[in-house]
Amino acid sequence: MRLLFKTILGWCFATSIVLATDLWVDANHGDDNHDGLTANTALRTLQAAAHLATAGTTVHIQPGVYRETIKPIHSGTPTAPIVYRAEQPGTVTIRGSATDLTWTPVTANDLKLPATVDLKNILWADVSAWPLTQSPRFLVQTATDSRLPLAREPDWSVQTEWQYHKFWWNADGGSAAASCYPPTDAKRLSCDNASRSATQLTDTQDDTLPTGVETGNLSTLGDLTGATVVALDTIQGRHVFRRTITAHEVATGRVTLDREAYHDTDPAFGWGSKYYVENHPALLDSPGEYWFDTNLKRLYVWATPADLANLEISQRDVGWDLSQLSYITLAGLTVELFNDAAILIQNDEMHSSHGIQLRNLHIHHANRGIVAQQTQSIVSSADAVINGLVLEDSEISDMDTSAIILTGQWDNASDSDAFIRPPITNTVIRRNELHHLGFRSQADDGVGGQLTVADDLRFENNHVHHVAHDGLQFSGSVIQSDKSYGFTPDEIKTGNILVKDNLIEKTCQIVVDCGGVRFVGTAPKTHVFRNVLIMGNTFRHIVGWSFVAEQRGRWANGYFGSGIYGDGTSGLHVYRNIAYDNGWAGIFLVNGWRDGVIIVANNVFADDFDGIDLWMPKSATPYNSVNTQILNNLLVNNENFGIEHSATVSDTQLIINHNLYDADGWGTATGAILKDASQSYPTLVKVQTTTPWEAQGISGHPSFIGYEYESERQSRGEDLNLNIVDFHLASDSVAIDRGTSSLPESLQTLLNHFDIVEEVTQQGTAWDIGAYESVPLNQSSSVAINIATQQPQETVTQFMGVVTTASGESGNGLTVTENDEIQVITRIVVDPQDVGQAANIVMVGAYTPVGASSPWYFLRDGTTWQVWDGTLTSLAVAETSASLPAQLDVNIFSGRFADLAGQYTVYVGYLLPTNVLVFNGPQTIQFTVILAMVP
Repeated sequence: MRLLFKTILGWCFATSIVLATDLWVDANHGDDNHDGLTANTALRTLQAAAHLATAGTTVHIQPGVYRETIKPIHSGTPTAPIVYRAEQPGTVTIRGSATDLTWTPVTANDLKLPATVDLKNILWADVSAWPLTQSPRFLVQTATDSRLPLAREPDWSVQTEWQYHKFWWNADGGSAAASCYPPTDAKRLSCDNASRSATQLTDTQDDTLPTGVETGNLSTLGDLTGATVVALDTIQGRHVFRRTITAHEVATGRVTLDREAYHDTDPAFGWGSKYYVENHPALLDSPGEYWFDTNLKRLYVWATPADLANLEISQRDVGWDLSQLSYITLAGLTVELFNDAAILIQNDEMHSSHGIQLRNLHIHHANRGIVAQQTQSIVSSADAVINGLVLEDSEISDMDTSAIILTGQWDNASDSDAFIRPPITNTVIRRNELHHLGFRSQADDGVGGQLTVADDLRFENNHVHHVAHDGLQFSGSVIQSDKSYGFTPDEIKTGNILVKDNLIEKTCQIVVDCGGVRFVGTAPKTHVFRNVLIMGNTFRHIVGWSFVAEQRGRWANGYFGSGIYGDGTSGLHVYRNIAYDNGWAGIFLVNGWRDGVIIVANNVFADDFDGIDLWMPKSATPYNSVNTQILNNLLVNNENFGIEHSATVSDTQLIINHNLYDADGWGTATGAILKDASQSYPTLVKVQTTTPWEAQGISGHPSFIGYEYESERQSRGEDLNLNIVDFHLASDSVAIDRGTSSLPESLQTLLNHFDIVEEVTQQGTAWDIGAYESVPLNQSSSVAINIATQQPQETVTQFMGVVTTASGESGNGLTVTENDEIQVITRIVVDPQDVGQAANIVMVGAYTPVGASSPWYFLRDGTTWQVWDGTLTSLAVAETSASLPAQLDVNIFSGRFADLAGQYTVYVGYLLPTNVLVFNGPQTIQFTVILAMVP
């Protein structure tokens, strides 16, 4: 009886912990021997809480640094998830790193360090107790968030962000030095074919370009066997390969690598392959560099003891392992410094994960951010999927390979005919910032987000920037059909993808031939997508430059980055997007675009090389397009063509109409607005009279407020123009009511499918051309006053003020965050009696901080904002106009309001020589700045 009583008592005690609705964890004051039921009896580790938490438990995480990998034991339920939540935003950090090492000076050069190295600068530590099989990925000074590099040559740096590899070394060849010099050879694309290799790289000459590149080559560093080579391909610089040196012929400057590398089917290494070598003691010659001896488990660093005091060194592979678990929420946490995945969901064919929610997270310094992998087989149940994954309001940065990887596999090497159901479905990725991704990728391409056979996925309101390769890459659909094109919806087994209202910029920073968002597929089984809507996004500043492409004269002198890239694919609806200042095209579709629906409607393509580029040889597809429609687009100021495509006038399923062309063809195709497979067309009239296209197309200025054609044209150099532009139509635009009277049927069906309601309904008898339907801007009759006599004056001047964000949001009365880059601009329609007079432009801003009851006033003096005393006679001159035009666009402010949350009101006007001040008194420009999100 006594034993039974103890058993029951023990069971009750255990149950009271397991069924707790609240558990507390405190890294600084907790103890894993506590019960965790209150803040005063908190556990110390998250793993201890993860052992105890069951459905309905909220784990309250107190401020602190938690150095552990967490693998929860139990799942929640749909109505009772398990929640791991920071009690205070921005105070909880889960780290995969350690700092407590003992450092010893190197006293003998047993490592064969460079002869020039002073040994007293090199310190080493024994890390044999750590679970490391290769070099720790991250050594980071947390005070400055600066990462130490692996020992490498050359000791390159990035001076222009979109020319990331510029100061790497340039190879002489692959298996041998090239026998020609491609930049000046008549066959510069192929004269060096004989020396190219899939496994060897040769370099024996110091580079002379660019100015400032470090001297050295593969014949000057000694035997580098065991080191790593990071190299771009010789064809065009599209891929970055990471390979291990297995043999080094020092005298000939030739290394042999452990794995083959190809660009498509061509050997990848040869003349023009930009490269560097790393991870070898012979390269440890600069402050901050490190090397890891995998045999002795010793870490060597060029540093002083003071440098190492706050050095975080990654030792764990995974932060949160949520594999085979469901209904778990992580909220308000920082996860950092893991050698592999910050968050891992990896399921075999018998397990699943449902309802995982990741909210307000800050994830940085890992190889991969969020990894979701689902395996299926013929024996898997219908439940064996990853369903309902949500990532919202989070930041993922400084990932070596990718921020997000969603991938699945199934029987017969994931052949389409063996497909049963989507492995990952019902995914939401919303309001996140994803940046600085893929620059040390372990794959051959470092993309921001790798989304394979995506299904029921929404990617909305995210900011993606600074990515080595593609910002997002959607890889493959699943098609089960005997046909090769013209599929019915039920033959395409995956789809329903919405990419909406995102800002995607500054991707393709190492390579060419990539995009902001890229859809990749291969005919005939993975190339046509179903129900894909790309809507309301801004794609900008995607240059896509490489040294070898420039030297071989490929593409636009080495520039080949596009906003939207359909790589062998179709099934895309592209609607109300803005793509500008891109190295190649606003949208580039190559191969496969004829095989399914392509709708490109109501977009803005401006300041690109080509606005729209569709290429596919007719010989590859001896049939017309299934359904290609290019309608209602603004094609403005593109260097080469507004539209370039490879179809002919016989393709009756290719519809091009109701587009507006303005100032296209100013560069290499001077004066041409459109080109097809046979010829270019210098004028719209030529298009209309000799082709079936553009019967209702128009040309003329769309009347963007504040748009300057010359300054917006890309300069194709290091002073590349990277501005923010407002592409809303002014009220006098020729594009208003000149589009189609209705949208293509499949597009309208897709809008209904995603429950999307247009923010602005059709205002006239037809849609406006471009991304925005025009509505009356804030427009008033203004106020005029004589500042000497204080007497009102008559005026009919009108002011139209607008605030524009980098993501394309525009209007008056906007709410933006302190981190948003904005432009404040006004258009002045000048009273005819004032036209031609000299005038000073004056600006005043009223700023009411959060919690304040009255505003502070500032005026702009030249380009500087200064405190204003409130008297009209002390107004300063912001700009001058020697002769007022009938219409004047005034740029009031461009930038961010960091740490300046509050309400803003802007007054702008002009002061005439008669002391008459005309300003926007009845309708000022107003906006609100709020604090940025804290994870």
